Amino acid sequence: MKTVVLCNRSDRLERMLQNTEQPLDFICLLDPLEDHEPCEHLRRMAGASELSATQLARRESGEFRKKYIDFMGRVNMANHSRQWWAMPFTNKYALNTRLCRNLFQFHLITGAHQTSPGTLVVLTGSKELAKQVSSWSRGAGVSVKRAVNSPVGLKGQARRLLPVAVVKQAVLSVLLRIAGRNLRPAKNRTDRRFLVGTHTHSRSFPADGSYMDAYFGPLIGELAESGSKPIVLGLPYEQPFRQVGEIGNLRSAIPVVPADSCLSLGAILACTWQAVKSYWSPPRLREPTKFEGADVSHLVKQAIGESTRSGNFFLSLKVFYAARWLSRRIKVGRGLYPFENRSWEKMLISGVAEGSPDARMVAYQHTSMTPHHANFFMASDEAAITPLPHAIVTCGDVTRDWIKNEGNYPEGMVTSACALRQTLAETPPEIGKDSKSNTTIKNLLVILATGEEEYALTSQFLSEALEGNDQFQVRLRPHPNLPMLEFPELPGVSVSTGPLPDDLTWADAVLYASSTVSMEAIALGIPAIFLDLGAFLNTDPMYGWNEFKWEVSVPSQLADTIDEIESIPQDRFQNLQQRGLDYVYSYLKPVTPDNMRPFWDA
Repeated sequence: MKTVVLCNRSDRLERMLQNTEQPLDFICLLDPLEDHEPCEHLRRMAGASELSATQLARRESGEFRKKYIDFMGRVNMANHSRQWWAMPFTNKYALNTRLCRNLFQFHLITGAHQTSPGTLVVLTGSKELAKQVSSWSRGAGVSVKRAVNSPVGLKGQARRLLPVAVVKQAVLSVLLRIAGRNLRPAKNRTDRRFLVGTHTHSRSFPADGSYMDAYFGPLIGELAESGSKPIVLGLPYEQPFRQVGEIGNLRSAIPVVPADSCLSLGAILACTWQAVKSYWSPPRLREPTKFEGADVSHLVKQAIGESTRSGNFFLSLKVFYAARWLSRRIKVGRGLYPFENRSWEKMLISGVAEGSPDARMVAYQHTSMTPHHANFFMASDEAAITPLPHAIVTCGDVTRDWIKNEGNYPEGMVTSACALRQTLAETPPEIGKDSKSNTTIKNLLVILATGEEEYALTSQFLSEALEGNDQFQVRLRPHPNLPMLEFPELPGVSVSTGPLPDDLTWADAVLYASSTVSMEAIALGIPAIFLDLGAFLNTDPMYGWNEFKWEVSVPSQLADTIDEIESIPQDRFQNLQQRGLDYVYSYLKPVTPDNMRPFWDA
């Protein structure tokens, strides 16, 4: 009988392997921020062969992604309800919960088990993954040993014992309702209004008393000038009390209504009751959930529990009641919201449909997409049971074509408009005159984006790639919404403190793992290098296109890749720059009157 050992502690691992037959295979599935000493221990062990998780990810992720979308589509079709859609994992977004990652790692383990001659050691800190493997092993004739230590802090323990997050959100909603009680609009069912549902940020309220939407930018002003009578339903992203105060001081002609102001006490109680009930008695699966023939109900139930223990379930329900109240208070003729196919969006659609049944809802796909964004794609027939807008408008032709060709949306739903969040010039720069040459690449701008894991992996990659560096000056640019995490001190490396245009002027090449800034660089003729950090789903927003983009998957490739770029003859380099410019202007179409027309016509 074959054996699978799951562990994340070196001391326990040594004892578990004492009587194990050699040789053995092992695969390291530890997160970048976890202790990797068990992995180093096995690499030093004679007779132990490593199965590279990053190489397996590059080989398997494309096919897995298709299976995952189909799997989640079947699960959604079997279980859909308002409470079901309120749970974040149902939208398939890989960063929302660990379900996608756990399924992928389970897929790797079952595949490695089939090819491993004897013992397979899996290094993981995921208890839910270990339990899933144990459950699977009973029907697969496999012996499992596990010693996975995953400490849970006081906050996590409290959430497991009591609905702390739900109560916190309920109290917060009551206080915000009181603070924003004067911001409710007057009842008017005569005039047709253009409702904009959006997340508001602290930067949405500049000192001059105007309103700047993070997703729709200049469109909000255009709506007001066109006589569309826009009204904003705001979902505060951070500092909600400060934002309520800022909204009260607005001098903008466009009214902004905080979502909590649209909640009655009865609605808050209804949200609280449903969330507490789901905490103690989570929604049950209506049928077994199988992935590649294996019952993975344990992982799906874990995702359900994770959703109902967090405050996100309450927040999603809150949007439904707020949207329903507001669309009964005013007559919504048309609605617009940023599209990522998330839970709160489905609640917005459902709430408006009950309050203003004739309203036409339009969703705006507002930024780049990667294979990681499985939330934009549905299984066959899933659209029929999913709360969807009447139309989807994209930021350009590239994402429009991707969604139309693979998203399984109804025919005619998806059109392209323009990129309201990016600031591409209406007239493209002239290659050779306004763009850079490739004669000397010295200044490397590294764009950091998604969070701690990307920061850690980029740090490790650069530490190896720049060892003994005396050739490059490297500038790290953190994401504006994320703090600069700890980075090792490396020669020639600094952290940006200035505006992005200054960084792009300085840069001879841009390195990125997921950021849209890579496209803004290409539009200026700056070559972009994608750092493939081995994510289980590819994170490149320019996935599948390589005409003015290079890829490196191991640190030793970086210097050689830069040498390759520098060696390109100038006439061919300018040709590649032009192809890059054309691609970016198709992906992120500039804001023009014609390109903005679909927001009214869709």
